[in-house]
Amino acid sequence: MPWQQTVESLMTRDVITTPESEPLVTAMETMAEQHVRHVVATDDDGKLSGILSNRDVARATLLNPERKLDLYGITVGQVMTKDPITVAANAPLADAARLMLENRINALPALDGDGGLAGILTSDDLLYALIQAAPPRSPQL
Repeated sequence: MPWQQTVESLMTRDVITTPESEPLVTAMETMAEQHVRHVVATDDDGKLSGILSNRDVARATLLNPERKLDLYGITVGQVMTKDPITVAANAPLADAARLMLENRINALPALDGDGGLAGILTSDDLLYALIQAAPPRSPQL
């Protein structure tokens, strides 16, 4: 059963990161090129400082029509979600799914035992686990 697995078994280990000082437009380009909806923001020491989602970008750009943003002048750090909710890499998947559902978020940075970034778990990863555990698809579908 997939819910008995740990976050580590499904998370993406090669996390796409961006410095919080990077221009927002550069991070948006990276997200588009890499076909991802989230990038992890890091501080000057390379440590997790936030997460930038397509929702954060929409909130900062599309939902604020009265103020025009200079996408080259605004930084990731000004738009990202600071101090994001995280999960331990060795946590059960069910706990991570519950955490995502309760907080209405679609990605969790996963931390190793030392508090360093080990990966990222997304709602897509959880859906993949569910599909893998499901019986074969009916021929009628």
